[in-house]
Amino acid sequence: MLAEAMLVASERDPMMMMGVSGTGKTVIVQEIARRLGYTHSAHTNAYPQMDISLWIGQWLPDPLDGSGVSVRWLDGILTAAIRRGWVFFMEELTRAPQDALARLFSVLDMIKRSYHLPENGGEQVPVHDDFLFISTANPAGGQYATVKLDKALMSRFAAIWDVNEPMADEPTLLRLKLPTSEYADMADRLVSFVTDTRR
Repeated sequence: MLAEAMLVASERDPMMMMGVSGTGKTVIVQEIARRLGYTHSAHTNAYPQMDISLWIGQWLPDPLDGSGVSVRWLDGILTAAIRRGWVFFMEELTRAPQDALARLFSVLDMIKRSYHLPENGGEQVPVHDDFLFISTANPAGGQYATVKLDKALMSRFAAIWDVNEPMADEPTLLRLKLPTSEYADMADRLVSFVTDTRR
């Protein structure tokens, strides 16, 4: 999977890792960015009632030298990543509010990407050639506070992987690090703890 994801990411096409919690989705996307040589990234977790100005940007008061207050525009983390060519990690995409998801359509297009900022006087922001959008998501339902993503959004991802098993053989790794000769049943107890925590 990592080799396939690297091919998609090297073209700067958007991708998504979809799956249950605790399977290593975040570790995978961080490794992709590291291997591609990204030194700057923007990272966000979506949630249903979030204020999307965190992503887009907002006007803020800007004190003048003793003569009052002006306002200045401050880019949100998505806008900054688009301008500067950073990788943008969006965790929990299926928890994002619908108005936030609608803002992603033109950015995720693989041909003629664009980014419009009506909040900043209608600015048309050029999408940097190195901008990369990677998301993780839990499946809709299944005791997650998630919503099903619409087909228009899903179709904009070059690849979507289902990650439903841990990326590593955790029990074996723990038993190697914590052999029973020295640690008794500590490895098995940790596996039980992790399993219970994920549930």
